[in-house]
Amino acid sequence: MIRPPGRDGVAFSEGSDGDMRHDESARSDFARSLGIDDQWATVRQVHGSQTLRVDSPGVAGDADAVWTTLPHLPLAILTADCYGVVLTAPAAVGVAHGGWRGVAADVVGGLRRAMTAAGHEPTWAAVGPGIGPCCFEVGPEVSE
Repeated sequence: MIRPPGRDGVAFSEGSDGDMRHDESARSDFARSLGIDDQWATVRQVHGSQTLRVDSPGVAGDADAVWTTLPHLPLAILTADCYGVVLTAPAAVGVAHGGWRGVAADVVGGLRRAMTAAGHEPTWAAVGPGIGPCCFEVGPEVSE
């Protein structure tokens, strides 16, 4: 588990934490270690830029970013080679799935704009671990 300093509610899982997508016991263990509920609000990630506001746990729909103003509602974006991005405001938090297609479509900017339009301008951000140039080759479509 990777935890940014000074942000008790933010954590990025690592491979050694288990498969959060398919293994309920790994998700429960991870949640318990953070002191949070293991029922998370998440989305069906589609490598796009759609952002959804949520107020309950479960799969909110097709999107690559989700945010809430509800304290204690865990949000989750599930990544492998893509990057998880967290934005926080004084009374809101959002997470984005930062794959190259979503980043090119401005998913993080869309999350920021959605939070700001609702009166919750982000003041802090973190980018979680993801794949690097050592392990992933890209073609010209990425630079285009």
